[in-house]
Amino acid sequence: MVSPKLSVDCWAQVFCQLDAADQLACSLVCKSWFSILKVAYRFVTAWRVVIRESCLLSDCQFAPTGEGTFWAHVHLCVCDAHGDLQLSLLETLLEVAGQYALHLSVEDETVNGKSSVDGRILQLLFEHCCSLASLQLYNVNLSRVELRHLLPVGLMRKLNMLLVDDCYPNFLINDKLLSVVADIETITEIHLRHCDALTDRSMKWFSEKCPYLSNVDVTGCKALTAAGLACLVVSLPSKVHDLVHVKVSELAVDGEQLKALSLLHDDDWVFVSFQIALGRSACCIYRRTVPHKSVIIYV
Repeated sequence: MVSPKLSVDCWAQVFCQLDAADQLACSLVCKSWFSILKVAYRFVTAWRVVIRESCLLSDCQFAPTGEGTFWAHVHLCVCDAHGDLQLSLLETLLEVAGQYALHLSVEDETVNGKSSVDGRILQLLFEHCCSLASLQLYNVNLSRVELRHLLPVGLMRKLNMLLVDDCYPNFLINDKLLSVVADIETITEIHLRHCDALTDRSMKWFSEKCPYLSNVDVTGCKALTAAGLACLVVSLPSKVHDLVHVKVSELAVDGEQLKALSLLHDDDWVFVSFQIALGRSACCIYRRTVPHKSVIIYV
């Protein structure tokens, strides 16, 4: 409890003697201390949010990244009893700290299939962390999430990498959402694993709108066909990077299927297949007229 006999200026002088880690820890004690110490959040550049079925309401810890900045590890619970209060506390924190966040990872550790994160939590994170370079969603139960909660990802105009891994139900990761992501020109990596609503249309958008794209993982995206991948190949001349890696594990797509497509059906295209491991193969594709730019598709 803050002593009423000490002024804000006195407390500020006391806190000046602490290192950044201790200042961040003290900021969580009460509103008064948070108000004094909120400047310390400029050092918090990475956030790891873990969803659990039950946890302490204000479970937030800080750890150094090794680069003079800090990770914030936040545990959120999905129980209805904590919902609104938890949302309010998180909003207060993000209004100060969200602008400094460069990396955000959301992981779901709930075991009960009926437990799911409130969509407003994700919307809050996306709206306030608009300077992100990387966004990762792991195994998140999206049952209580609507598309409007996810669309603020389009505000992240500096986003380089998006990873969505085994989030369910996966129909929310669809063409409408991905069209917003494709409008972010800074995207270099997209890892969309087991997103059944990802179609050739989305791949066409990424091919045409993302000049820095160099790493694509569409493992298990069942609706994707060779035609969508061909769009990436055809767009090679417009790419900044000379080499584009594409992982298509669990899809019935290979170099021969791509070769048969009308988009790539001329003598200017070269297809070189090779083994990379036992039972694993890859295909390198490039134009004879632009041999220094190529796509490697890992099957």
